[in-house]
Amino acid sequence: MKGLLIIVHVLFTYTVFAQINFTSIPQDKQLIGRDLITNKGTVLFEGEVDYSLSPYDLIRVITYRNDVPFNITEQPLVYLGQTANFSISVEIKAELANYRFEVSGIEGTTESLEETIEDVVAGDAYLISGQSNAEAKMRFGSAAQEESEFIRVYASGIPIESNLVNNDNWYVGQGDGSRFSDGNTGQWGLYLARQIVDKHQIPVAIFNGAHGGKDLSFFQAPIDYLNSLNSNYGRTFYRIKKAGLQENIRAVFWSQGERNALPSIASTKEEYMDQFLSLKNSWYYDYPNIEHFYLFQTRNGCARPIENVMQIKEAQRQLAFDDKRTHCIPTANLQHFSDDCHFDYVNGYQDFGKRLYDLVDRDIYASDADRDIEAPMITDAYLIDPLKLALETDARTLTLSGPMSDFEIENNNSAEITEVIISGNTIILSLSGSIEDDATISYFAQESGEEGTFIENSNGIELLCFHQYPIRTTLSSAPKNIAASISTYPNPASTKLNILGLEKLKGNVHIELQTLTGEVLVFDQELSKEIDVSTLPPGMYVLRVYHATGISVQRISIKQ
Repeated sequence: MKGLLIIVHVLFTYTVFAQINFTSIPQDKQLIGRDLITNKGTVLFEGEVDYSLSPYDLIRVITYRNDVPFNITEQPLVYLGQTANFSISVEIKAELANYRFEVSGIEGTTESLEETIEDVVAGDAYLISGQSNAEAKMRFGSAAQEESEFIRVYASGIPIESNLVNNDNWYVGQGDGSRFSDGNTGQWGLYLARQIVDKHQIPVAIFNGAHGGKDLSFFQAPIDYLNSLNSNYGRTFYRIKKAGLQENIRAVFWSQGERNALPSIASTKEEYMDQFLSLKNSWYYDYPNIEHFYLFQTRNGCARPIENVMQIKEAQRQLAFDDKRTHCIPTANLQHFSDDCHFDYVNGYQDFGKRLYDLVDRDIYASDADRDIEAPMITDAYLIDPLKLALETDARTLTLSGPMSDFEIENNNSAEITEVIISGNTIILSLSGSIEDDATISYFAQESGEEGTFIENSNGIELLCFHQYPIRTTLSSAPKNIAASISTYPNPASTKLNILGLEKLKGNVHIELQTLTGEVLVFDQELSKEIDVSTLPPGMYVLRVYHATGISVQRISIKQ
């Protein structure tokens, strides 16, 4: 450090003389969005020099990495009349290191320090939104042990316009406070960020825009959000734009639904889905590089009618089913706070973060996922015989604990469920009698209270709740007959795998090509008749075709 400083200062007299009009300069503790290819962020210094005030010959930026001189960048000034503009960019690596910048003007042999900026980092940015379980303030148990100097937050989620405008500062993130707290991430947001920091050695910025007790319409983008801070969407947008991270939001995390289950609102599944998709389109427009969306399925509680809650839960499940980049995370078996609405930290918000991180680690950071980290989801419901109902899922294997009371068959013709057993990834329900042709089935997880029927995969992740899922009761719709209608050609395939028989499945069709261990390699939501397999290694694969009514077909294909 001394060696470089001697070289710098042996030729120049050092003074403090702030006369530059900066138009772009980083702030203390700011996180700069990283380029995902170079793993570097670009720090920009731009401004204007008035010769009559500061007759500088050049502008110099000295960069320090962890207080050690790292780089010197200079730009000579060319004046047009009395004014010279400058633009200096410095690249810093996205790593667990703090960068300091000293910006000086040089006049002859005199160096005048204009600005010093401390603790700048480069990294990734994420957006959290929803109501109080997204705000996730401390109720029982602190998340302070997850704090890190490399988790950063710009301002806060405070819903007061004047406070936000007057808080032009970056903070080290904290999780125990509320939306009124500077640097608030929420408890599970802090846990998630800490896992990314520790494993991938990348700083993280969290923008928590959650607001407790609000329905989905509250979070929509109003017409004037670009120029007004009167809306939740506008305030969050303002923070992200001020931070220069519109292009760097990598994922959105959403926990909301309790408010929409109130009797006075009672959103239907369709209403909730439409509103969320509208909000999602706004996010895509303003943050065009979003890679994934993660939704927490609302837990029963908060004194909400179970039928209302199930409308929301089914909407959240369906949103994930319809879009491969949207994931639904269950919360049914996590520990509620004493108010039966929010969560403790341990076995509550901490597990929010754990479940979320496993998915983010796989999806955003391309880590291998050799465990069942995705929540199991129902893919088909059909009668094996008049008194046995099979519920197929996309899990590898399932386990069952708890009573049978948390399943409900609608239009059951007075038939009751007498036994629940698990066979691999399929749930078999024994019935006391026959059911009607238009029967549907729901899985509540905790209709009977805190104790519930928890059906879990090998990683302890609960089956997502579903509501009024159609049951195929006629022989003509049995899986074996649909399976007979689907075939693949050629087999083995080298470049294109053609799927024959899809024209018989009317409506929405989902196609997946998986490895034998269940890893999804190709996901096509359109009625495609061929899959490009030219980049896949030789081996055995599983083709799955999902129909909107729950039909599931498997075929093994071989690539040369």
